[in-house]
Amino acid sequence: MIEAVYIYRHEEDLIGEEECYRMLVEVIRSPELMKLLTGATTKGDCDPLLDRLSEKDIEKLKHLDRLERLDKGFDVEKLREEITANANKTKKSVAKQKQADKMVRINSMTVNNM
Repeated sequence: MIEAVYIYRHEEDLIGEEECYRMLVEVIRSPELMKLLTGATTKGDCDPLLDRLSEKDIEKLKHLDRLERLDKGFDVEKLREEITANANKTKKSVAKQKQADKMVRINSMTVNNM
């Protein structure tokens, strides 16, 4: 973007220069926009992917990390992809799944009590 500002200035395109400059200022002032444009580079415990995973799935990932560090030939990439695929679910679908699980437990308790 910075180069675009200089190119427009060199071409004496004041409107293009001003537009690029305003976009650059917008990106600099908005960390969220910067992150959306560049992507997240954090890994490990700070990975934003972990925010959407359950505690159980986080423990599974930690266990896979331990297996991978042992360097005993464990291929854990497929398992890791399966676990992280759950993170792509929306919060609503996770909430619906929890509610459905709760209903199943209530129904099974009712059947067992009869």
